[in-house]
Amino acid sequence: MGRRPPVGWIPVDISSEHLVVRWIRAAGAPLSHPFFAESILSLRSGNPPAYEYERVLDLIEVEQEWGAANPAGLVFHISRCGSTLVANSLRLVPGVLVLSEALPVDKVLGWIGSPASYWARLGTAVLPAITAVYGSYQPTGPRRVVVKAAPEGMAALPAIRARFPGVACLVVVRNPIEVLVSNVARPPRWLLDWYGDPRPRCLGTPPAAALAEGFTGFCAWVIGRCCSEAVGALDGSCWVLDYADISPDTVIGVARLFGLRPYPQLREELGGVFRSNAKRPDLPFESDVEKKSVSADAAMLRCVAMWADEPYRALLSHARRICGTVEANRGLDV
Repeated sequence: MGRRPPVGWIPVDISSEHLVVRWIRAAGAPLSHPFFAESILSLRSGNPPAYEYERVLDLIEVEQEWGAANPAGLVFHISRCGSTLVANSLRLVPGVLVLSEALPVDKVLGWIGSPASYWARLGTAVLPAITAVYGSYQPTGPRRVVVKAAPEGMAALPAIRARFPGVACLVVVRNPIEVLVSNVARPPRWLLDWYGDPRPRCLGTPPAAALAEGFTGFCAWVIGRCCSEAVGALDGSCWVLDYADISPDTVIGVARLFGLRPYPQLREELGGVFRSNAKRPDLPFESDVEKKSVSADAAMLRCVAMWADEPYRALLSHARRICGTVEANRGLDV
């Protein structure tokens, strides 16, 4: 298939152990599902399934043949905070491709955040290249790419701010007690895996005091660590959006922050996105703020107070926030 990635093919995974890229033929598929993995599953479930092949990652080939295009913006978040709604909304902007927790990109972001110089250099070289591939895989021409990282990507945020200072970043957060209630009720797989094997990972080492509180304490500590990492990465191109402030107007503010071009009818069309469940667009949206607040038990309140409240409040107080209406955000330097 040659050295240059053929039009219509995109990376679906990258092996960190052997540096092998797995490609899938997406053709003109829009990758429009709420999550990248769902779009890939749809391609693999076709009749016939999409073709796939593997190729060793060659850095010289990447730098010379893949092209380079930094992401228009990077979205970081803590679990269950509204980031999927933001990503779904940005998909309405013309000429934009949103990659929501795409496994190959998340691995590259992890490389950038690695303390090992080899991986940090490799990730820094690969990110613009892989962004260029995703942005140009469709025959209709290149598009701006917005990347929504997986929650663990928050650990790479300080390194990304240092290595890509010109790329705007958004951190989406939510009241920790609401996040904790949701994660305890329906634990994400990555949190369960880490709790089951609490060795040091990208966000650090879970302290014994947090683990002594069970999954509730562990999860509250992770929420706090995510907020702390974001506090350490704040600068003039890193903004914060709290769940309570997410609205069509603030999404338009995010689009402007990322250098995208909202169109006059966008606010009206965003109404449809906001009336739908972000992860299940076929279902209507139902606010769960009050339900989560009243269902928190004493252990949850104690763990949040110990591990998450202070970092969350520090983040909101020190950050450049996107909040209120578009008029309130006219100071956005975009």
